[in-house]
Amino acid sequence: MAPPTLSEVEVMRRVRELIDLFSVPVERLELLLEVSLAGRPSSLEIERELSLGESLGLPPVAATAETRRRLGSVLGESRTNRYYLAIGENGLQRYEEYQSNLDMRDPRTPSRVIQGTVLVQGPEYNWSIHVNQARAYVTTRTRPFSESVPVLQNGWGECSIFLQAPIPMSVLREARGVTDFTASGERVCANLALPAELAAGWTVSVDCPAGATWPVHSMTLYHRQSAYLSRWSLLEWTRHGSLTRPRRILIEDWRNVPADAIPSGGVLAPPSRPTDFTRNYRAELLEFDKDLDSETFVYRPPDDYSVASENERGEWVMVAPVPTRSERQDRIRDRFGQARSPATFAAVLWAGGGLTLAATALIALVRWARR
Repeated sequence: MAPPTLSEVEVMRRVRELIDLFSVPVERLELLLEVSLAGRPSSLEIERELSLGESLGLPPVAATAETRRRLGSVLGESRTNRYYLAIGENGLQRYEEYQSNLDMRDPRTPSRVIQGTVLVQGPEYNWSIHVNQARAYVTTRTRPFSESVPVLQNGWGECSIFLQAPIPMSVLREARGVTDFTASGERVCANLALPAELAAGWTVSVDCPAGATWPVHSMTLYHRQSAYLSRWSLLEWTRHGSLTRPRRILIEDWRNVPADAIPSGGVLAPPSRPTDFTRNYRAELLEFDKDLDSETFVYRPPDDYSVASENERGEWVMVAPVPTRSERQDRIRDRFGQARSPATFAAVLWAGGGLTLAATALIALVRWARR
């Protein structure tokens, strides 16, 4: 029997199905995300970091070849970041990020440091926590998370990859059909027809698994002006609550891909050379439409944290003791305490949960990231 294949009409149906899957509004969810990064920094990135250090008033450093070599080595280190996102009912939200960031306080010896930020919009108090500085800010006023983490101005940062995948979806939505089409065994690859103004800058192809239940295996996008090519592989498709999503998304990037290397009249394919940068997104926990324990949105800073509270005049004032939970919160805690699932407990404990052991957790994370 011949292996299954797909028609051009079926490819477009798969593309629209993929768009629909990532267009469903997400109201309640819990996500624990691990992002592993590896690659070779470009000379432009190295120069940008040197310039940024000077603009921030860091000690001047001779931009020698050895300086650039050391900085490039640190920028190219493999690293892993972790993120936690919980969205509950009635506006309850919790976002955490622990990232391996560049430390340029001494530009002669650049290094990496794990930096942690926790943001909580709870039943009564809203918190902004800077883990490395052991500082917490509490208010009863709802403050946009983007005030503390600018990358959250237009969504949920890295977590958006599993929610809306905004970068590829914004291009796929403009697809009007198929221009080139190849079928080989159980793989069907096709370039997508885009409007003229978009086609002037972009070439996009999709790789559909003919015999699988998920719509698309990978998307490859090429941007002519920046000579940048990226392949998004959507792997380990699983049903998470009411929605279906890949559990792992692998993004591979190639820089300086000349336009004449892109086949004309053929399906777009990545270069044969190694990638310049790789991002591996893995959802350690992903559930939609989940009834979250109210304790997820309650924060108690460790005893050695400095805590500032916002008063009625909008001023930050050091407080002691820390604001306590109300009897109503205690009743909610008792009601849901026994219902917490092992998976939820593990995720909340890692992400901070009660956060009474935040310092210990950070030390463990640093050791884990250096493995």
